[in-house]
Amino acid sequence: MKKVMTVDELLTRYAAGERDFSEIRLSYIPDRTLEDVNLSGANFNKGSLGHDRLERVNLSGANLSDVNLGFTGFTNCDLSNANLDGAELYGERSWIKGCNCDAATFRNAVMVMIMIENSTFKNAIFDGSEWGGDSGLSDVDLTGASFINSNLFTNSGFLACAVGGKIIFPDGKEVIFSVP
Repeated sequence: MKKVMTVDELLTRYAAGERDFSEIRLSYIPDRTLEDVNLSGANFNKGSLGHDRLERVNLSGANLSDVNLGFTGFTNCDLSNANLDGAELYGERSWIKGCNCDAATFRNAVMVMIMIENSTFKNAIFDGSEWGGDSGLSDVDLTGASFINSNLFTNSGFLACAVGGKIIFPDGKEVIFSVP
């Protein structure tokens, strides 16, 4: 059973030097925004941070593996070198906008109904990830990213998603898409 923790308790414990927040669930507060916070290197393994809005949050090097991030929005966050293996990023109000996700890992992550815009994923690893629903990409840099054994080409996946703007694919090729 996950331990419920308030955001204030999390920030207090992080400021005191604690980094292991595995299996915690942040208490749910509708339309809460967590902003201008440094949580780099924190361990949230198997936790639940869903239903939150994160703005300008530094999660570089954080362990978000097997974390429920349903209905979570990331805006201008640093997720570089973060571990999101097995994470669940889904829901009609989920997004990654203006984020640095360079060298992050998303192995076996579930990416459904998520909008990704104006973000970089250089050398990110999406191996084994599942993409689907009404997901969308716009102005995303995927240079050097890996999608080995990922489910990208299903009826509701990567190819069927709404893609707009400039996408830089793993091989460095740039393609400009427009969505009517």
